[in-house]
Amino acid sequence: MDKEKDFENYLIKQEYSNSTVREHIANIRRVEQWKKENDYRADALSYNELMSYINHLKGRKVKPQSINIRLQSITIYYEYLKEYENITSNPARTVRVKGTAKTVTVNAFSYQELQNLYQCYIQYKKEKKPVHRSATQQNYTYHKHIALLGFIIYQGLNTSELGRLQVHDIDLEKGVIQLHGAKRLNARILKLQPFQILPLSNYLNTLQPKQEKLFRENIVGIVDWVLEELKGINPMIYSINQLRASVIMNWIKVYGKRKAQYLAGHQYINSTEKYEHQNIDGLTDLLKKHHPFG
Repeated sequence: MDKEKDFENYLIKQEYSNSTVREHIANIRRVEQWKKENDYRADALSYNELMSYINHLKGRKVKPQSINIRLQSITIYYEYLKEYENITSNPARTVRVKGTAKTVTVNAFSYQELQNLYQCYIQYKKEKKPVHRSATQQNYTYHKHIALLGFIIYQGLNTSELGRLQVHDIDLEKGVIQLHGAKRLNARILKLQPFQILPLSNYLNTLQPKQEKLFRENIVGIVDWVLEELKGINPMIYSINQLRASVIMNWIKVYGKRKAQYLAGHQYINSTEKYEHQNIDGLTDLLKKHHPFG
């Protein structure tokens, strides 16, 4: 089937793994077989037809988690059809079966706690004495670590996004950062906080001429270094994912799920919903004064 092969090529271009490609193809074959058995001839199911397919799966005792996996495949397939075929909507994007959501359980930090952590880290770095490094290297490392922590705490970036950042993604004049889409994250433009501008400017001034990558060293090593220093400030810290989760939870509480979805770069709302039930004590209205929408 040519369309199936084209869809397979589409998935490969989106950098899905071979096993994931096979799973999506198998799920689309299942729904296509069901359409054939029920004489549905359109390329894409309508919302009501999609509901019928879900009821069919429930009737066969397919678990909600498995139904949602199939719906995800349908969502991706319809996005492919929107791009290359004559369909205009994707009803599967907003449809998921409830009963499978898992909340993200972390020792979450409020916005005020994250802000305090950032300020304490700056003070820690100022007081730390150079260890067998030149003044130039020490200055470079200092500004690099401050810039990286700012991206984690205020833009909620994860390790892979930090590693992909280019120098030209930072626009200090407009006070924004451009984040490019990836396999599981959407592209977006986020506001930089005013107190990030000077540290970022200082860091950019330490970079080599014509340097393209914002962080030229191995990003995992840089993140691990910063995390070890943060643990000395607050032993409750254990990972960058914990900090990112805290940021997303704060966003949800202040802006709601949809804006938080955009800020986090989540492709699907159910990715954001995993964070919404975590309670964060001590959240203040400071976030409203420093929000990424200006």
